[in-house]
Amino acid sequence: RPPPRDPTPNLHHPAPPSSSAPPPAVRPWSTVASGSGPSLPISRPEGATSIFVDHSNIALGVKPSSTAVKPGEKPVKGASPMVELNIPALLRVLEEGLQPVERRMVAGSYTLHALEKTYEQAGYQVAIASGKAFDKEHFVDTAISSDMMRLLLKHETERRPPGTLVFVSGDGNANQGLTSFVTVLEYALSLGWTVVHWAWRSSLSGNYRRFATEHRGAYHQRLLDSVRHRIVKSVSVTIAGSASTGFRAPKKKKPTVNFKGPGKKPNTKRKKRAKKAKAPK
Repeated sequence: RPPPRDPTPNLHHPAPPSSSAPPPAVRPWSTVASGSGPSLPISRPEGATSIFVDHSNIALGVKPSSTAVKPGEKPVKGASPMVELNIPALLRVLEEGLQPVERRMVAGSYTLHALEKTYEQAGYQVAIASGKAFDKEHFVDTAISSDMMRLLLKHETERRPPGTLVFVSGDGNANQGLTSFVTVLEYALSLGWTVVHWAWRSSLSGNYRRFATEHRGAYHQRLLDSVRHRIVKSVSVTIAGSASTGFRAPKKKKPTVNFKGPGKKPNTKRKKRAKKAKAPK
């Protein structure tokens, strides 16, 4: 039988005094849908948010599907259903519950020219690559990586608190041994930053798989597939093409003319003689 309980308090192990100071304030992150369903609100640092978008990578993830034409709608005669990114809707999704935003930056290839004003009106700094296809990818990776690294170093130099880094790309290559997306995100996580990573499932690199376990609670991976209905719109593009959609009609080939040599008039006398010979007498 256990001995009776002593009603006097334990003086050897007193209860810890209750703290009157309030708990540190945290800002709840927005509840957005991930690949496995809606996520719960999480706490993030008090610092501001910075957003970096790899437009070339996410634009390639948009593919025509059966949902390009809405249910009940008939495709336009002589037109083909196509889909494209709704940039204003995408930017709203990226910034939901993450204000204030300190830095907005987007990089891409020549296709970004058509959307340059749309991004600039939303407060984004736009960097567009030029040159060969290989050089373009290298430029985009280096531009975004260096800009993210500059932001991290600025916070360290000015002793500012870490914030939230929103990264939009599935690319995870080594960038020819230079600073890459993977190394910059890992460095940001080591400094106490919260990373929100958006990408299409089809283009998401496996190099980010370990982040979910090594940086649990700080690294949050979100799939753009889960918000496809919000960020992708259907457009009807005529086969001949339209300037409003960015597609141009193919130019007609001009008939070839037989020239004697450079800088000389076309040889029309030979054609006239051939016509006279064929003409019936």
